[in-house]
Amino acid sequence: MSRINCHSAFQHYEMFHSRHCGGNYGSVFNTTYNINCSGHNGGFWGGFGLGLGNAFGSIFGSMFGGGMFGSFGFPMFGGGMFGGFPSWNNSWNLSGLWGNREKKADKSDEAETPKKEVKVVHEACNDPDLAKINGFTDRVQGLRETFDAKKAEDLKKEIEDAMKNQDDTHKAENTAAYQNLLDDLNGLSSSKPVVTTPVVETPSAKPPIGDKSKEIDAADSFDKLPDYASLSDADKKKYLDKCLELAKSLSPEDLQAQIAKLPDDVRVKVKQSFYENGYKNVKPEELTEELLKKLVSIIDKSEIDDFDNIKVLKTTKSGENKWTVGIKSNESGAEVSYVQVEIVDGELIFHGKQENQKYVLQKDSSNKLHLMQYKYHNGYGTADVSNK
Repeated sequence: MSRINCHSAFQHYEMFHSRHCGGNYGSVFNTTYNINCSGHNGGFWGGFGLGLGNAFGSIFGSMFGGGMFGSFGFPMFGGGMFGGFPSWNNSWNLSGLWGNREKKADKSDEAETPKKEVKVVHEACNDPDLAKINGFTDRVQGLRETFDAKKAEDLKKEIEDAMKNQDDTHKAENTAAYQNLLDDLNGLSSSKPVVTTPVVETPSAKPPIGDKSKEIDAADSFDKLPDYASLSDADKKKYLDKCLELAKSLSPEDLQAQIAKLPDDVRVKVKQSFYENGYKNVKPEELTEELLKKLVSIIDKSEIDDFDNIKVLKTTKSGENKWTVGIKSNESGAEVSYVQVEIVDGELIFHGKQENQKYVLQKDSSNKLHLMQYKYHNGYGTADVSNK
């Protein structure tokens, strides 16, 4: 024979605490919920019989105790009538009369029939909060071993939400279980120190940045400027301003030699400082035959005569995006071809009749094209075509 005892999620929480925290956990929730789901043993009739037997035992024990009716049997109360009364738990338990409808066997039958073993089967009731509480309990135990403040706070919010939206099944017990979990978490949060990862500063391979402004101000050439990489942002701006100042004062030959030593971003800005207002470099992907037909001038920014009144004769493309554009001067009738040769610092470079004459292809705000020769370009200040 077996009995099925149903357990709420709260009881499972208590069982888990005993398993994880040892027998001496000391929880205030030590109540055993033992709900009998079947049978009448120990039920109303059994209890009634036991109470009645106990009552009669008390009455007749005082009235007829001793030997007054020692020779008579009193079968209704178990034993000889008015005879000596045995202990109440054997003779006055009337559960056989009312609580158990089976016929009572005599002594010989009782000796031969083995007692049936009562097996208690614990079966979880249909409680949807059971799995939630068990899962939360495992996570609280994990935080007990390795505490994390962020995880504890997130778990607290989850438990509060589950308690707020719990099912009505075993609601009173489950509310207590949820609250117990929150109390555990609050206890952990107040007792565990917040662990922070120390920030370890990696020593920099660069020397400490100092004030180089005086050294920059005193430089009268590019060679006397301090190392650009070691400068602060403020000193880098001062460095650029100094380079622009020096570039204006240098000869074309010196500028071409010195500008090559500058850091890339500084060199590009020094070159751009010589551009005509509003002029921009033509990008390689923009080049087409139609665009090259918009070429209107070839200009040397020195005092050399320029081709500023020209007609584009033809454009051709060979190799990998290598363009050639032929022009004719409307003034002298001279014809010259300009050939694309390289890209330097974002500039599309063409050479003229002589290969050492270099020009950058640029467009103005009206998208008209110009081949421009600035102070830092090879050929600046010397004639490309001697006889127009």
